Amino acid sequence: MTSVEQTEWLSLVHQTNDLVAQDRHGYPKVQRDLTGLLLSSQSARARTSRVRSQDEQAAATRLLAMQGFDAGRLNQDVAMLELQPTLEDVFHADTTSVEDYLQQIQDMTILTAIQEAQQDTIMSFERYMTDCMTRDWASDKQGLFSSVAPFTGLAAGGSALGGLS
Repeated sequence: MTSVEQTEWLSLVHQTNDLVAQDRHGYPKVQRDLTGLLLSSQSARARTSRVRSQDEQAAATRLLAMQGFDAGRLNQDVAMLELQPTLEDVFHADTTSVEDYLQQIQDMTILTAIQEAQQDTIMSFERYMTDCMTRDWASDKQGLFSSVAPFTGLAAGGSALGGLS
């Protein structure tokens, strides 16, 4: 490093120290070394859990539905992304012979086929359950309307005058 570059560098360091000393915004100063940062990040990672309880999952689904998202479709998309094998998974080549390499490719192909079948099964089940819920809702709605109809003055013909047409 030349003396000019070194003086410019020292000038920048002094300017940075002056700006930090001014503390215009009132932010708290955080002074941690690499070990402290590592411990903080590990504790933050430990506090976050990827596994959610059923109540949390239901609350998240309701929140998404209130915002106009189709939670079932979102879960399917996430499952689809999680089941996708990568190119590295399929063509991982740390074998020493062609036979081992071909065996590894065959195993990965079988595994990929199983994962795709699982994905298709899950999506088919979700569609079936959605259809069942829609059908059950329609029959419950019809039953509710038919039980309320005598009290609303609507006859079987649908006239508000009770059949006096």
